[in-house]
Amino acid sequence: MKRKLKKIVKELLRKAGLLKSVRRVSYRIRTGKIGYLFKAAAQFEYQILTKKIIFSVADPYSAAFVDYYLLNKTYEPEAVELLNANLGDNDVFVDVGANIGYFSLVVGARSSAIKIFAFEMGSENVQIFNKNLALNNLKNIEVHQVAVADFTGKVFYEDSAVGNAVLKIMTDNKENNPDVVVVESVTLDDFFRERTEKPTVVKIDVEGAEMKVLQGMQQLLSTNIKLLIEIHPKDLIGFGSSREEVLQYLKEQQFQIRPVASSDRKNDLVFAWK
Repeated sequence: MKRKLKKIVKELLRKAGLLKSVRRVSYRIRTGKIGYLFKAAAQFEYQILTKKIIFSVADPYSAAFVDYYLLNKTYEPEAVELLNANLGDNDVFVDVGANIGYFSLVVGARSSAIKIFAFEMGSENVQIFNKNLALNNLKNIEVHQVAVADFTGKVFYEDSAVGNAVLKIMTDNKENNPDVVVVESVTLDDFFRERTEKPTVVKIDVEGAEMKVLQGMQQLLSTNIKLLIEIHPKDLIGFGSSREEVLQYLKEQQFQIRPVASSDRKNDLVFAWK
C-alpha cells in the first residue's frame, strides 16, 4: 500500500512539473551539512594513498564522499587498496559506471603510464568528471558518455534530480516518462575490438546491470583480465538476474572469486581473476 501511494504521489508531482524540485529540496535537507560546509568553496583537496587529488564541489551533489574527507578517511578504502595492488605502469584500467570519476582519478593520479577508459551515461556526472580532470591536469583518462550494456545501440535512463545520484539503465520508456533520457550503449567487446589497448583491470558498478556488462564482454573475459564488481542484489532482480547468476557466470568463465570486505558498502563487492 505504501509503495502504491508513493508511486501515485510521484506521478502527480511529475504531471505538475514539481517532481525534480521536490527531489532537490529533499536531497538538500538530507545532505545539508555538506552544502553548508562547502557552499563557499569551489573545490577541495583529498589525499588518497600518497597522492593529493582535487575534486570540484561547485555542484553540491558532486561530493558524495565529502563526509569521508571531513573525517580524514578514504572513501571505499578496500577497493582503492585492491586497485592499487593490481594496477601497474602500462596497465589499462576500465571504469564502468564511473560517476564523477573517483576511482579513475585515484588510479590516474597514481601513474600517468596507466591508460584509463571511463564510461558514465549521466550527463551531469560527466560534466563534473571533466571538471575534476581539468583540476588535476590528468591526460591519461578518456571519458565516454555512454552506457555499457550487452548490446551496442541505445538505452534509456531516468534523469536524476540530484546530480550524481544513482542512475539505472532501462530498455524502454513505455510509460512515456518525460524525465527519461536516451543514451548510446556499447558493449566492451565492441568498444575494444579495433583498439590496440586491451583492458587488464575492469571496475563495474552499474546498479543491477552487472550481467548486461559481463555478457557484453565475453571476448575480453577469455583473456587474463581482472574484475572488481559491485553486486547489487536488489537491483539485479529488476533486470531478471541475481547475485547467484553473476557469480555462477564468472565461475563458468573460469574466474576465481574473492569477496572484498567493506565497512561502508550496502552491496557486495567481489574481486575476480584467472
